[in-house]
Amino acid sequence: MKETKLTHTQRRSGVYYFRRKIPLELIAHYGKAEIAFSLKTKERKEAEPLARKWGVFYDDEFAEARKSLSPPAAIQQQQKIMKLNLKNIVLRWVKLSKY
Repeated sequence: MKETKLTHTQRRSGVYYFRRKIPLELIAHYGKAEIAFSLKTKERKEAEPLARKWGVFYDDEFAEARKSLSPPAAIQQQQKIMKLNLKNIVLRWVKLSKY
């Protein structure tokens, strides 16, 4: 039977790593787009609860970081995200309309 994929994990050279994308509106706050670190285990049974623990930790961390965004900063971040999304939609539309 095929094992289900663990959330927020990646296995490299047999070792499990925690990986989590930082929400777009918080990238400026954290200064990076992703959090990644070794769970220091090769055992799935050990990696699974560790990944869940870190996932909950970062859910809480991101919620607190969002609270620290001032309303104008949050609005500016949302506007940047909307512009990027719109740009991506237009680029995809142009690419698809060529075919």
